[in-house]
Amino acid sequence: MTAGRNTPSTPASPSPYASTIVEIYFKDGGPLRLHEEILRRNGALLAQRKENKRTSPASIHIDDISCSAGHIIIHYLLTNMYSGHDLEDTSPDSKKAELTTALQVYRSAKKYEIVGLADLAGQEMKKISMELGLIALLKVLEGEFPGDCFIEDWIATYLASRISAEFEALTQESATLLLNDIGRIGSMNDIVLKCMIQLCRERLSLDDNGNPMERSASTISSELPSSNVNIESLSQSVNSSEGFTTETVELSEPSDTVSVQ
Repeated sequence: MTAGRNTPSTPASPSPYASTIVEIYFKDGGPLRLHEEILRRNGALLAQRKENKRTSPASIHIDDISCSAGHIIIHYLLTNMYSGHDLEDTSPDSKKAELTTALQVYRSAKKYEIVGLADLAGQEMKKISMELGLIALLKVLEGEFPGDCFIEDWIATYLASRISAEFEALTQESATLLLNDIGRIGSMNDIVLKCMIQLCRERLSLDDNGNPMERSASTISSELPSSNVNIESLSQSVNSSEGFTTETVELSEPSDTVSVQ
């Protein structure tokens, strides 16, 4: 052995934090910043990278989700963990905002093939949905899944089970509360729900002989709040619900094989 000779060491792997910074923008702001080497773990997301000729950092634009949802995606890419919601704020508005964010994270995770994040976001969606009333839940989903967007089977199955359970337990009092929750008609879904609730109320209303009171369709329509309904906007917001039944009341697990547009 020759004295003073050092054994060559194996070159250290480059640190992901030494790579190029990529700026990521969202529909309501940004940027959030991430090292390119970390993005390389996800080819579908890295494929959105574009060189910014005006400034040195490259950039990615994800224009269909909020910066709040983007934060959760970036946090997951760095930690493999889902940044959960604020447990201290239990207000309905906070829950609706959390569900909206979880839906956006889920859609993006499916789109960019971040499988682990899609699973975590699906679990978050289920947890928050249990804490929301039916009408609030439907309005959030309607906002995030417009008429031309496919709703995955497990989401449709869960909605079917919630609607079935709600209507099976309907009373005159709960029916009135549901109608109040719907409020002013803003979509085709509102019209359908109001008519369904009115029909259920008919079944709960008895005449002097103990028989259900019959009312005409014109009577039902007269009880709907009058409003100037934009037919074009209503048709655009109708949700497609083919391919599910109300027979399954258990909430299925998210499927990794179904793509979201």
